[in-house]
Formats: sequence, C-alpha cells, structure tokens
Amino acid sequence: MSRQKDVPLSQNTIDKTRLGSAFDILSREIEAQRLPGAAAVVGREDVIVGSFASGNIMLDPSVKDSVNKHTIFDCASLTKVVVTLPLVMMLIEKGLIELSEPVSTYIPAFQTEAKSLVTIRHLLTHTSGLKPHISEDVTSWKPDEVKQFIYSQELDRRPGECVVYSDLGFILLGDIIEIILNKPLDEAANEYIFNPIGMADTYFNPPEQLKSRIAATEFREDAGRFQWGEVHD
Repeated sequence: MSRQKDVPLSQNTIDKTRLGSAFDILSREIEAQRLPGAAAVVGREDVIVGSFASGNIMLDPSVKDSVNKHTIFDCASLTKVVVTLPLVMMLIEKGLIELSEPVSTYIPAFQTEAKSLVTIRHLLTHTSGLKPHISEDVTSWKPDEVKQFIYSQELDRRPGECVVYSDLGFILLGDIIEIILNKPLDEAANEYIFNPIGMADTYFNPPEQLKSRIAATEFREDAGRFQWGEVHD
C-alpha cells in the first residue's frame, strides 16, 4: 500500500470552504455533546486533502483519552465488505468455490426443501430468504450455538424472490470460509487481508492494552455501562 502524503488545501484539490463546513458540523456536534468525538479524513486521487480529529473517545467525563488520527473505531457491519466479501472473492478466484454453488454443499442443514435452493450468490446479494437477524438475546451463546440456531431457521421467502438485508446470510458465509480454509475467520482475515495490505490496527477482538485508543461504541442501558473495545452483537 502506497503511503499518502498530506498536502495543503487548495481550490485545485477540493473546495476548502465546503470541506471546512463539513468539519464544522462535527465540531458543533461534539460541543453539544451529541458526539463524544469524531475523526475524518478526505482523500482525492493519491493525496490526503483534509483531516479532522477532536473530542474524546467517550462521553464519560472520567475518561480523558482524546480522539486522534490513531483512534480505533468499531467497523460493525463493514466487516461484511472488508473481510467476508473479499475472502469469498479470493476463494472464487482460486477456484475453491462458485457463486452458483448450493450452501448445502458445506452446511448439510440446508439440504432440505427450499433451503436446498440457497446459493453462495444468494447469501452475497441478501436474496437467500433468510431472516434479517436473530431477535433472541444471544450475547451469552457460544458461537456453535448461534450457528446451530441459524441452521435451524426456516426461510421467510423463496431464494431470489427479493432483497432483504440479512446478518444471518453473512454469518453463514463466514462459516463456509472457515470450512474451506480450515481456519477461523479472524485468522483468515489476518493472513489474506489485514497483514498483506498493512491494516496493522484492525482486529476482531482488540487487545486490552489498546483500549485507550478505542472509541466506545455506545452506552448500553441493559448493562449500565459503555460498550468499549469489545464485541457485543
């Protein structure tokens, strides 16, 4: 990965006034305490044309760590396009999987009725007919328990009928990746994505010693605390 260089804002690169206005919105939200802090970077072609970092990593006044360009944020569902999708495309490129291949090739529970029609393409395009998400509280479940629950679910509609964004479909894709590569998804991400392109601060479960660099995700009313540097959904 080529290293970008900082350059002064100019009319030749981007509209300085409009960019400043965008950063001003972030500043006002932080001052109003609707945001604890924020970081942003704007690039054009091969240069960084503007950046912003301000505020703290959480609204808790006892935590004084500031947001800066090294702050780590929760990617959440971006994991689907940053990790799962690229790994599936890599497997397709290597000839280890096909878009038209049935999910049942890897997950026997999908060999029944309409579920036998679900393909890798359906999972990638959110057209599998699977439910959008698991409504039950699964935070205390083990990974295998979550998978078995998903495997047991009937489809809400026939595969290919319509697009419904589904977390379950991408959990299944992650499971299939692990089966083909014979390693956990996080290890596959490190080996084939993060390490090769220099994503040195990207983790599935960040180490405790990085906590002061991690922006809190949210305040959880059910737990009475901030969700901070840990997975919760």
